[in-house]
Amino acid sequence: MHLRRVQVLFTLVGAAEAALLPFLPIVLVDHGLSPVQIGVALGVASLAGFVGTPLWGHAADRRLGAERALVVVSLTAALAAAPLALADGFVGLTLAVVLLTAIRSSMTSLIDAIALEHLGEDRNEYGRVRLWQSLGWAASACVWGLVLQFGSLNWMPAIYAICALVVAVSAYSLRGPRNVYVPSPLGTRRSMIDVSFQDSGVGIPRELMEKIFDPFFTTRSTGTGLGLPISVQIMREVGGVITAKNNPSGGATLRVSFPVPAETPGRAEDTAS
Repeated sequence: MHLRRVQVLFTLVGAAEAALLPFLPIVLVDHGLSPVQIGVALGVASLAGFVGTPLWGHAADRRLGAERALVVVSLTAALAAAPLALADGFVGLTLAVVLLTAIRSSMTSLIDAIALEHLGEDRNEYGRVRLWQSLGWAASACVWGLVLQFGSLNWMPAIYAICALVVAVSAYSLRGPRNVYVPSPLGTRRSMIDVSFQDSGVGIPRELMEKIFDPFFTTRSTGTGLGLPISVQIMREVGGVITAKNNPSGGATLRVSFPVPAETPGRAEDTAS
């Protein structure tokens, strides 16, 4: 079920991108921009996307998690489509395109992260999941072209905003634990060891998934609710992370990731004379 929802999310992102990318240059021409001005506007927008993508990725890794970051990005992109509908002139349109591109540029990388997280050990299926974005893009580009042909090019920002809102709803439905990644205390990249504990039960109810790492939360009458929070704090101190997720085939997986020590903690002394 989770995998099917991820495929739907990829399709929706493809549909949203198809509402914008093929028709944006046409809209700029319709507003009277010259080929040189369009090139400058799109070139500056590309640079904004180059900067914006890692910033959103950092927010996803350190604060929000990929699903929540995609919700924020999609909602913000929907709002950012308004200036594109209202702007006029070279400067105004360039600023509107730059703003929208800086926000929406991270969508593809975020859905990639979501897919890989939900696939778990079945990452060889990623290609089949990724294909749905291309299918959504191809089919939707034809549909949006017909809509704009028989309607108005001025509808394009509104269509994109609606698609972005639908993406936000779909990403919100996939939310699970807030998977964030803490850098090692030494501030350097280090190899990580992953240990996973998996069962084949009914999984963790969605309404509880948000709370299992909260202090004092427990579903047991004799529990303290401190086991997982203490474990999370210990892992953070050593630069590790604990995540939990439901498996597509049933059950749940708790994964503990911690950095390999930078050097051997001790060594045997040579006592030979």
